Amino acid sequence: MQYKRLPFDIAPVAQRIECRPPEPKAEVRFLSGVDISPVDTSKGILYAHEFFTRYASVTNIGNLLKTDEISSLFAQDVALYSKQHSGLIAVLLPSDLTDRLSSLKAEQLRQSATVIWEKPDQKTQMFGFGKAIELKGNDESTLQEGIQEVRKTLATTQGNSEALSELKCFGGARFDPQSTRYDELWKPYGNWSFLIPELLITQRENVVKALLVLNIKNQNTLSELEKNIEHLLTNIAEPDNLPDCSSPVQNTRPVTEEWNKAIQVALNEIEKGTYKKVVLATKIKLQTEQCFNTTQVLTSLVQDYPNCYIFKLDLGEKDDYTWLGASPELLVNFFQGTVNASSLASSARRSENATEDLKLGEELLTNQKELLEHELVVQTTRETLENLCTSVTVPQHPELLKMPNIQHLHTPITGTANKNRDLLDFLQNLHPTPAVGGWPKEKALDAIRRLENFDRGWYAGPIGWVNHSGEGEFAVALRSALVGENEAILYAGAGIVKGSEPDNELNETKLKLQPLLEALSAN
Repeated sequence: MQYKRLPFDIAPVAQRIECRPPEPKAEVRFLSGVDISPVDTSKGILYAHEFFTRYASVTNIGNLLKTDEISSLFAQDVALYSKQHSGLIAVLLPSDLTDRLSSLKAEQLRQSATVIWEKPDQKTQMFGFGKAIELKGNDESTLQEGIQEVRKTLATTQGNSEALSELKCFGGARFDPQSTRYDELWKPYGNWSFLIPELLITQRENVVKALLVLNIKNQNTLSELEKNIEHLLTNIAEPDNLPDCSSPVQNTRPVTEEWNKAIQVALNEIEKGTYKKVVLATKIKLQTEQCFNTTQVLTSLVQDYPNCYIFKLDLGEKDDYTWLGASPELLVNFFQGTVNASSLASSARRSENATEDLKLGEELLTNQKELLEHELVVQTTRETLENLCTSVTVPQHPELLKMPNIQHLHTPITGTANKNRDLLDFLQNLHPTPAVGGWPKEKALDAIRRLENFDRGWYAGPIGWVNHSGEGEFAVALRSALVGENEAILYAGAGIVKGSEPDNELNETKLKLQPLLEALSAN
């Protein structure tokens, strides 16, 4: 095990835990600033668990550190560690503190979190607060450039093995950075953005861990560190009261005439052989007299869509819009050398009548037009993975993935990655899939730029996280919305292939808009 060795005066630390070493100086071996290995003096040993037991006992953690002593002590230790280091330091909080953090209600965490990633059916919740560092690409910056920045940042973050195993970088990107259309509402998000939260609370099953990441600069003072930690934790402890958002919601729907015209142009180009598939999107606006409450929206999505990826990313200032959604589609995940991708394309409505619902699913599984659309996604995803994997497994037939109001054809694809590949390699090569762009990719993207009369922004782009080891997962940002105080903008798309009918495709987008419409209207 590698230790960071740093000489400093241990007497003040020892006094705080009522233990004085016989000599004023000792060499303390830090494993990132949290785990203090036994400090060997000539007559005594100081253990980390005693150190943090003292931290817990001197603080009113029930009110989440309104008292600033724990943050002050903690900041001092990080400052001592960082005298010879400038950059990110990851520190896993002790179990006593983490247990008290885990007592907070999920709604409370959702309200003040900067980033959220939840998969209810897997009993996984991640809440990130603040920004230890934010990476952003504007103008013509590409996702590939963003990936390089993420790799460099994760590689240079300091911490022990346990802390680094919990370190995560969250973010995503625009669907198409080369689009000529631009909406100012997307400006805070850039072409791509990634952040490492200052505090990340992760819950898997019944295990809760909390990671603190500080961005240490040589000019940092102890008082600045204390203030940053105290401010961060106080904001979680005392979030704003949930506002009453019960006013009527007005819905501005897409213009059918414009939609039909775009679909007809696409069908003509498909008939000429310009491309085989293109995914065209719509957007609608919701407006309310009072406000939209993103906490209630997210809680509603968690309850109603447990098999989706529930996400939130809040990158702007107070009055900027929040990006959130409940995506049913995994783009890619990568753990211990195994990669999983999801081909999700072709849809049908659900029915409350069990017999009719079964019939709708069977028709979807045998509809040649829908199967063609789905197979284009499967084929392209398989070919992409084969270039990065030693082996790839693809089921012969799709299955049904059922949501409360809609069902999709779904083919999960699994591969064994080549050596020295990580999640970001797969992310870079898979996005955008034919499920959200079309095929061939460049021809389809050109059609989207010509036929859509609005800026997709991050809709249908990648959203997710990657850890220090290059593992993690990204979803496709579907069933998603930009939500402001009084206005929300929702997006949905439909795949156009030979045989598509404009009315049917428009109805499909309405089905896909329903989860966010219901969640936003309900509050």
